[in-house]
Order: sequence, then C-alpha cells, then structure tokens
Amino acid sequence: MFDVASEMENPQSQRTPPSRDQGIATFVLVGFRRKPAADIGGEPVQATKSELTARFALPSQAVRAAVAAVAAATDDRYAAITTGEYGPDTLDSLMERLKAINAVGQPGQVVVSLGTLEMVRTSLSSELEFSDLGTIEVLPGHFERLFLVANEALRSAPARPVIRPDNRRSTTFLGRARELEELRRQLDLSRIVSVTGPSGIGKSALLQRLITEVEGDFTDGATLIDLSQVSQPALLGPMLVRLLNAPKLPGEDHIEALIAYLRPRQTLLVLDNAEHLLAEVRRFVTALSDSCNELALLVGSHRPLRVAGEWRYRLEGMDTPTIAEDWRAIAEYDSVSLFVDRAQMVDPKFRLTPENATAIAAVCLRLDGIPLAIELAAAKTQVLSPRQILDRLDDRFLLLRDADGSRPERQKTLETTVDWGYQHLRPEARTLLRRLAVFQGAITIEQATEVCVDAMLPQDLVLPAFEELVEASMLATSSARGPEKRFTLTETIRLYAHARLKAEKEEGVFALRHRDWCLRFAGEIAAGLSGPFQVEWLDRLDASYEDLRTVIERNVLRGGEGLLAVQMTLAIHQFYLLRHYLAEGLRVVDMVASAKTCQEVPALYRVFNLGVHLADFLGDREASRLYALRSVSFARRSSNPSAIAAARAMLAHRALEVRKYVRARRHYLAAIKVFRAQGNEPFLLRSLVSLSSAEPYLGLLQEAREHLLEAEPLIERAREPVLKAYFHQNIAHIELAENRPLEALANVSRAFPIFVAAQESNGMATCMRNAAYAFEMLALQRIAAQLVGANSNFGARLEKQMRLDEEERFERLVSRLTDALGVERYAFATLEGTEMSPEAITELLEAVHSG
Repeated sequence: MFDVASEMENPQSQRTPPSRDQGIATFVLVGFRRKPAADIGGEPVQATKSELTARFALPSQAVRAAVAAVAAATDDRYAAITTGEYGPDTLDSLMERLKAINAVGQPGQVVVSLGTLEMVRTSLSSELEFSDLGTIEVLPGHFERLFLVANEALRSAPARPVIRPDNRRSTTFLGRARELEELRRQLDLSRIVSVTGPSGIGKSALLQRLITEVEGDFTDGATLIDLSQVSQPALLGPMLVRLLNAPKLPGEDHIEALIAYLRPRQTLLVLDNAEHLLAEVRRFVTALSDSCNELALLVGSHRPLRVAGEWRYRLEGMDTPTIAEDWRAIAEYDSVSLFVDRAQMVDPKFRLTPENATAIAAVCLRLDGIPLAIELAAAKTQVLSPRQILDRLDDRFLLLRDADGSRPERQKTLETTVDWGYQHLRPEARTLLRRLAVFQGAITIEQATEVCVDAMLPQDLVLPAFEELVEASMLATSSARGPEKRFTLTETIRLYAHARLKAEKEEGVFALRHRDWCLRFAGEIAAGLSGPFQVEWLDRLDASYEDLRTVIERNVLRGGEGLLAVQMTLAIHQFYLLRHYLAEGLRVVDMVASAKTCQEVPALYRVFNLGVHLADFLGDREASRLYALRSVSFARRSSNPSAIAAARAMLAHRALEVRKYVRARRHYLAAIKVFRAQGNEPFLLRSLVSLSSAEPYLGLLQEAREHLLEAEPLIERAREPVLKAYFHQNIAHIELAENRPLEALANVSRAFPIFVAAQESNGMATCMRNAAYAFEMLALQRIAAQLVGANSNFGARLEKQMRLDEEERFERLVSRLTDALGVERYAFATLEGTEMSPEAITELLEAVHSG
C-alpha cells in the first residue's frame, strides 16, 4: 500500500543519482499558490516563485514524490509528470511539455503523461489508480495523452476540461451574440439551465462557446461532457465519475461519489447531447442540484429536463433574410455570414456578391436557418454555385452530406442528423410526426386529431405525442394569430417526415384524409366569413391557407378532381378580397380557370366572376374585362340561367366601373329578374346594392330608394357587415343628392365603423368624402376641409380607383372650400385632418348623428 505519510517524512528516500548529462529521465513539476514545496526529492532542475521542477531517474520514484508533495497541501499544490530524453538540446522542449501538462491540473491533483504511466503501471498498480483525461497539444503538432493519479489523499476539484483534438472546433464560431448574452445572464440567476433544439441547430457549438466566456465566472472552472457516446443509461454514472476524476470508494454509489466530489466546489458542469438519456440525466441533475449548492448545471438536449428550478432556453434557427432585401442587407445576417465563411473554407475565392446574394439568402431561408444544414450546403460551393444548390434543395437529404468525413457519425448527413432525434421519440410521436407531414400550414391539435387518428394512433395518445414533438423541437410554435395555439414543421423536418410517411406506405391514405379535411374546413370558412366572427375565421384561414392552396394545386396540376378545386376556390373567395391578397387570388383563379379538369364544372363561371373582382381591385381593367367576357361565354355554352344572370351582373359591374350607367342598369335589371325568380338572395342582394349606386348618376333617385328598400330585409338576413356598410353608404349618396345632409351623415356614421373594422380602405375614403359634402351643406366648411385632409391619408392608390366624374365632383368641393375658408385656413384645416385617426373620425360622426 502506498503510504503518503512516510513519503512526506523522507523525501530523500526518493533521491537516486540521475544521469548528470543526458539520457531518459522523469520530470516532476510541482505548482503551488501559498505553501511552497521546498524539497520534493530528485535533482532540482528549475525553481520559481510558484513552481519547482525536479528530475528523477526512476518514474516510480517521481510519481511517489509528486503524490507526497501534493498531499502535503491538498488545497494548494498540484503536479505534472512526464518522461523524456534529457540533454542540453531537449531541456527547453521538456519544460514546455511539462508546463502544458501542468495547466490541465488543479490544486490537489497529479497529472502524468502516457509515457510515464506505461513505465510505472506494473510497479504502482497496487498503490495508485489512474484515470484517463484525454489528449492535449503539448507542443505545436505534438499531442500527449494524460492521466490523473487517483488516491484518497488527493480527493480534489475536477481537472480542467481537456478537449480532444478530434473534438475541438476546427471552424470559427459565428453569430448567436443574443443567445450567448441571454444564457450568460440566466446562468447568474438559475442553477439549472437547459438548451433545447433539434439536431443540427447548433447547441453543441453554442455550449462550447459559452464555456469559454463563463469559465472564469466559476472558481473551479467549467467542464463539458459529451453524452452522445453513452449508449446505455446505466453507463452515465461511471462515465461522469471517470471524466470528472471523482474518487469512488468501494460500495459507494456513483451519485454519492459525484456529490462528495462536487459539493465543496463552485463549478459549471455542462452535459451535452443528453436527449437519449433524459430520464437518467434528470435523476443525476436533481440529486446533484439538491446537494451541491455551488454547482451550476447546463444541459443540451432536444427536450427539457422537466426538473424543479429548470430554466428552459429553446434555440431556434439563425435569423434568415428575405430574398427581396438588398444584397448589402443580406450580408448582415448571421446565417449568410456562416454560409460565406464555410464556403470560403472549400473555395478561398468565394465572395458574397450582388449576383449570388439572393440565391444564398434563399438557401438559408429554405434550410430554416439550421447551422448544420447551411454548413453542409456551403461545402458544396466547391462544385456548385449557390443557385445550383438552391435548385437541388428539394432533394436536400441526398445533397447535404459530409464529404470529408470530419463530422460525428450522427452529423455526416442532414438526414442522419434529423434521424438521430426521430429515433429517440416514442412510437406514437414518430407516427404522429410522419402523418403531420401532409399539412403545409400551421397546425392545431384538433386538426391533427381529425386527420391523423386511427387504430395505430388512438385519439387519447395524440395530445401526449404532440407535447413530445414540441419538447423534442420537431414542432415549432407558430406566430399565426387566432383563438387556437398552432404549431409548424420546418421545411427540413417536413421533408424528412414525408419521406418516412412514404416509406411506411401511408402517404396515399393520409393525403386523402388531409384533402377531405381541407374540403370540410373550406365549407366552414365560407360560413364563418359571413358571420359575426369574421376576424377569427380570417385568422384561421391565414394559418391554414397553404393547406387549401396545396390541395387546389394538386387537383389542378395533377389531373385530379376539377370540381373540388372549383369548390374550394369559391369557398375562400372572400378571403382574397377581405385580406387584400389580390395577386395571390388572381394567380389561383388563373390556374383553376385554365385547367382542363375544371372546364366541365358548372360553377366555373363563378371563378371567372371572382377574377373580375380581383382584377378590378388590382386596377387591371383589361384583365377584368376579359374575365367578364369569359364568364359570359361559359354561361352561354352551359345554357344555365343562373350562370347567365351572374355573367350579366359581372358585365354590369364592368360597365359601372367605366361610367356606362345605362348599360350597367340594363344588365343589373336582367340579372335581378332571374335572381328574384330563383330566390337567390346573396346574388340578388349584391345586385340590388350595386344597382342603387348607379341609378343616382342617372337621376333615378326614387328607383334607387326602391331597390335599397327591397335589399333591406336581405341585408339583415345575410349578416355581411361590409355589404351592409355599402348599403348605408348608397343611402347617404341619395340623401346628399336630395340635399338632406343630416340624414346622409346618419348613414355615413353607420357605414364608417364597419369599414374601419374590416380595413376596407376604399369604403372608408368614400365615407369621408360623403361626410365632407354633408358638412359643407351644413356650412361647416372647416370640418369638411379636415375630412378632405383625412381622405388624403389613403394616397394615390385610392385616387386611381375614384371614377372620373366623382374625381371632378371632389375637385369642385375642394375649390369651394378654399374659396370659403381662404387658402391658409383651408391648408391648416386639411393638415389637422391628416392627423385624425379613424377612431377620431368615428367619434366625430357619431357626435353629429347623436346630436
């Protein structure tokens, strides 16, 4: 048995005559802070205020002497031992090696090189134990494997972390400044912090960087342990004990040994890649945090630990630019900087340019800002341009592979990286993830349940499976508005899940179930947009629009069911108008109207009519005219009275837009006759309201009143708020023509708040002009001028939509107000109006109406 006390009492027993000139010798360097080591035996080589170095002929004597010297002042001294050829030409390099080894140790430790260990393994095996620390670079290009001497007398702080050459970051760390700052701040507040995120998101790189920044904040430093190589939970304890060099007494539990070792130390323990050992890591973290008050724990995993006191930080993808941004702005994004940096590693001449910036931005965007994916893509610039890489991203799992083999096995391809997380999910979570791949938009739990449940995935397992996917970072929380919480799949996860769905031969079944859900949802949307909760239904459709669009395109482009495509387009037609997604709506209309599979669908004329409205709102009069003609042509071929009446209503609308009031009235009256006979209230109502807006220009005020009177009961049943606002606006127009300004203002005050709520800018502007006319009639020219100013806030887009005769009428109003107020007063009043909010205008109108 190795007797520390006897070795301490007789350092001269370690003295043997070493070779005086040269030869193989073992060197001991003892470092100290407060209590110098005056004599450790051997032959002194070098002494400073904080170090003493001696040379020994026998390695076993050197080890015994070092242990004895350190044990004499456990909290102060530490030692390093190496063996090498001694001579005048080698002394300097030996001392450098010794100091590099010594830098690994901390007070109370003895660290030996592999060469020394091999020479004493037999002679000291019964006296001392040795723990593998890893490998360090002791001289440029020269690596040495180190071991920690284990003995009860040396129970002490953990060694400083040793980074093996194959695990050191060989690339620069870019970005994540915000994340580093938040984590550093949280480590000051919380003793347990978990960093979660999907594979490849950059957790390990972030943790390594964080350690370098916070290690100095902890008296006993920080230790990073990668758990990815621990295959079984039972191996976690032995690995932690070994890597932390925590002495373990016979019969002592691993957790007890770790507690005894870490309790007196103020240190940061970082456990990375913990997702496959989560239950065991949770047990260890709970025990250590309960017993070691100065210990901070930082865990990297796909999922949080769910332990008391844990602060969870979810790591998202890097910020990505939009392709519409200027190339200089694109260059400022961390994801782009990462792409360029990694591209320059394989092609030093690679640069971000105005020509390739958009493609690089699109690559980063489509790869969801995932650092690993961006790095793998950038490596392909050796043979592909950014545009070529972008064009191949639909096959990203084949494209994005590690060519040089420098990455861990689980990160050699993008697919194996995602698969690492997938394989650690429970079976029901894997099943749900595969099936969610049929969704394109933001998903609610209710939608997932409706589409994905079957005998393999019962309904009662959907919620826990959903929770697991969220915690495992396979699902991200959506920013979509609405009463329900929604989640999304990133494009990379969706593509992976879809490939799994195909491999399980489930794609056809769940694509059909998704299609059927979309059809039911579209029907609910059509009813919801006409009801009192219109805004909520608009938010729902915003969140799921990609699902409906995908189903429409699939049925149009792949020769599917034309009837379904037409039905879904019509069901959501109000969405395009109310949300002002006019160009997107017209794109869908063009696609459906031109598809061969849709040409025999009787309701196709309604798609043409939708095209008329959308083109009108976009200001494309020619496109609107062509859609109206196509609607008439289709209606005549079909010999369908409803289609013909609807087509004539579209022709009337077109005529109204170009001030052909007589023609417009003729078409509207013909259409209204059919709609009345058929009891088609929605079409009848719209035609009556539109006709009543044309007749005042023909001097037919009484006829306009009669048509609005017929429309009034239909308005109450229809529950279409915007149409009701236009109804009141048309009455106001008639009242103004009859010189009844107070009655006109009463109707404007009813219409304006509805337009504001619906964000119907054109209706708001028309209301303000009508109110300005009414206030002028009441000799309230200053208020009229204010409303002219408020109207100007809506800009040139609305002015272009103003009919020429209305524009001339409005110009005459401006001229009269300028004459009445004078140029300066008029200018001041209009300036006041530009600062009026819609709410202020509403209050003004209500005050006049109630007064």
